[in-house]
Amino acid sequence: MNSKPLIIAHRGASRYAPENTIPAFKLAEEMKADFIELDIHMTKDGELVVLHPFLIRNMKIKELTLKEIQSIDVGILLSFNHKSTYIPTLKEVLKETNLKVNIEIKGNERIYPGIVDKLLKVIEKYPIERFIFSSFDFNILRELKKKREGAVVEGLCFSPYGKSFPSFLSGVNPYFVFVNKRMVDRMHSRKLTVKPYTVNNPFIMKRFIKMGVDGIFTDIPDVLRKVIESQKH
Repeated sequence: MNSKPLIIAHRGASRYAPENTIPAFKLAEEMKADFIELDIHMTKDGELVVLHPFLIRNMKIKELTLKEIQSIDVGILLSFNHKSTYIPTLKEVLKETNLKVNIEIKGNERIYPGIVDKLLKVIEKYPIERFIFSSFDFNILRELKKKREGAVVEGLCFSPYGKSFPSFLSGVNPYFVFVNKRMVDRMHSRKLTVKPYTVNNPFIMKRFIKMGVDGIFTDIPDVLRKVIESQKH
């Protein structure tokens, strides 16, 4: 387990730039985050794109081509200060940042047939140590783990209570309101890391650091870094 929590920029530095975009990821790198977190879907023509579905709530991503998706100006949707910002592909993000990446797989093989194979193809030229893979669907994580030796997979959940975590998982990522010291210690006793999402309150950040969590997902990685630094003194 980590002596200090990893700073995981949730959809990039998404408080300051449109989430899941190149500007947000580059800003997270400037703010010295340890990881960026992003969400992937697959287009009608088989490209992995990085976005959260609420951006195009009334459209099904699997029914749109990459060209159609990248015609959407998410800079205008989320901030007039970032006009002409488009939805990137996973390939583009990996080229534009040197940070480690937490890839959340949205959907499953039923919604996006072949998404695991496509994902493994996209990342094949990078060291597997650069990535953590997460999902609310543990079956898709099981398949990925079987197909790629050394892959680290972590289960997302709303509440960890009463939930069974399969042995192939390396960690659990629960919604922060359900995280307490007893739960963290219990997961650690099972050799599972604990990384709560999404924490933007400095007071709560401090509490989690004292609990010994292994990472914190946040929209404000610069603030989390300052909190961590302040805890050293």
